[in-house]
Parts: sequence; C-alpha cells; structure tokens
Amino acid sequence: MARYYNCKCGKQHPIGTECPNKYKYKKDHASENNKKVNKFYSSKAWKDKREEIKALDRGLCQRCLNKFGIITTEHLEIHHIEPLILYWEKRLQNDNLITLCTQCHRWIDIKNNGCLDFEFKRIEEEFDFEFR
Repeated sequence: MARYYNCKCGKQHPIGTECPNKYKYKKDHASENNKKVNKFYSSKAWKDKREEIKALDRGLCQRCLNKFGIITTEHLEIHHIEPLILYWEKRLQNDNLITLCTQCHRWIDIKNNGCLDFEFKRIEEEFDFEFR
C-alpha cells in the first residue's frame, strides 16, 4: 500500500517523491520581501554588478584563494557579505560583494550562517599568477 504526504500545494504525493508544483507554489506564495529579492536578482543592475565583481576578483573564488591557496575559476557566484534581506541599501556596493565558487558559497550560507570564515581584502593592483 502506497503512503502519501500532504503537501503545501494542497495535494497528496507518494512519500519519497518531490512535489511537481514546488517552485510554482514558492513563487505564487512568496512573501513581499522574497518577491522584492527575486525581482532584484533578475534585474539588469544586478547582472551588470555581478559581472563587475567577478572582474574585480579576477574571476577567482576568493575563499579558495585566500583560505586554501587554490585557484578556482569555474561555477562562480556572487555572495553578499552583509545579508541582502537585512542590508538592502548595500545590495550593489562593491565592498559588500565577493566572488565565490558554488561549493564555497553553499558552505558559507549553510554551515557558517552566511559569515566569511577568512580575512578578505580585495587586492586593487594587478598581480600575476601561474597555473600548475
């Protein structure tokens, strides 16, 4: 006999399966703050700023570079050092944004409560490095 769970979408689904309406539900029932954040992340201003920060950080994950001495150039994302929802006015400030790879970004957001676990200072001058 199949077992079901009651989902937030109002339907029952077999246990062990994901709701096919999950993302539609989240989008339709998002709080006003979440709607504002979602709109911001799809804005041209954010997309332009994201590319600017990646260029400032030389297209490198800053956590991998500063904490582990590893050069990571793939799967890069931009992290808000001060949380976006709490410090809305800092959403596009360069000193509040940092380039991280997906793995480091997830670790900082989930395991470290959004706080950086290394000392970060953006290097303004050019530097040369060599891939080994």
